[in-house]
Amino acid sequence: MIVVFQTRAADDAARIDAWWREHRRDAPDLFTAELKAAIAVVVRSPTIGRLAAQNDPDLGTVRRSFVNRTRYFIYYRINEDVLEILAVWHSARGEAPELG
Repeated sequence: MIVVFQTRAADDAARIDAWWREHRRDAPDLFTAELKAAIAVVVRSPTIGRLAAQNDPDLGTVRRSFVNRTRYFIYYRINEDVLEILAVWHSARGEAPELG
């Protein structure tokens, strides 16, 4: 499966990684390591993530998977053999990101 980050998701991940490296000196690589591990799980089991919005027809195929230690969600969808990462969003932010 090919993994593709939308621009927004790539920007999210880069911003979060920079923050993590600056503020989490005891585990500067944790965010990146967890993100890679979570993506590997989704690649093996694409439906493992919960549907992001069950009542929204525009987001019907968008799923989210929780990254445990860093508490981020990965929002993604599968298009044939492509895993498209749409956003990386912290669980404390409340509502889901605007994905439309």
